[in-house]
Amino acid sequence: MFSTFGDSHPGSGHLDGLVSDVMEGASAAGARGARYFGTDMCDGESQGTDGINYSLASREMLANLIEIQANATPFDAGVYIASCDKGMPGSALLPATSDDLHAFARRAGMRAVEVAGDERMRPSVLLTHKSFENAILVHAAISGSTNALMYLPAIAHELGMELSGDDFDRLHRGAHYLLDLRPTGRWPAEFFYYAGGVPRIMEELGDVLDLDVRTITGKTLGDNLEELREGGFYERCQELLAHANEERGLTLTHEDIIRPFDHPLGSNGSIAVLKGNLAPDGAVIKHTACPSEIRHPC
Repeated sequence: MFSTFGDSHPGSGHLDGLVSDVMEGASAAGARGARYFGTDMCDGESQGTDGINYSLASREMLANLIEIQANATPFDAGVYIASCDKGMPGSALLPATSDDLHAFARRAGMRAVEVAGDERMRPSVLLTHKSFENAILVHAAISGSTNALMYLPAIAHELGMELSGDDFDRLHRGAHYLLDLRPTGRWPAEFFYYAGGVPRIMEELGDVLDLDVRTITGKTLGDNLEELREGGFYERCQELLAHANEERGLTLTHEDIIRPFDHPLGSNGSIAVLKGNLAPDGAVIKHTACPSEIRHPC
């Protein structure tokens, strides 16, 4: 189990508890885990100082640490735990204080044991071009970070696939932007989970996603979504949303946070790759975070 646990900033201070949960899950499944750490940094602490210059370099160092440990002492399976975008290539779904997070961490430890040695569960088998396209469409729907244009192509490269800025630009054009969440929207990040999270986004995108891709559960994406529907996942999220409404004096529905596909916040994704004499190789802009008053037609 490799994590970015450390006491240097609040984003990673709680991760050791999740590591323990994963270890418990692995032990319950008959395996013995080992813990490794590589603390990430926080832009919020280093912003405005020379320390921010370590931001990109720190990501490279974490990747190096993972590669060193994974290859110096080969393991049958691995679980990697991070919370901030210096140490992970995506949108964390559950609030850090969620009890569900601990339950899912234990399940991850058990699943790591279940897939150990199963060639069908290798990343090189599961991560297909269709999987990456699904990820980019979800990225467009949630107005995801421009960091995705660094992380996803790097992961694809490790698998011998090419994923370029042009792929992001192509898939974002015409994509429906659904998530009304800060910093580009109105509601705090925790409300994403209360509204149904990434699964709800995928439900809304069902007609444009490839639901037949295989996942780490051993099932297809479509099977996973059906299992969540039948298992009461959205009812549980609704209870959390009702509690949050009561605490804050709000009356939000999940559709206030995650718009229906046919009533999006926007219909042209959330980022664009621009090319011109200033950036002949391309430049990325998150246009959903760009105020309309500073836009000028060319």
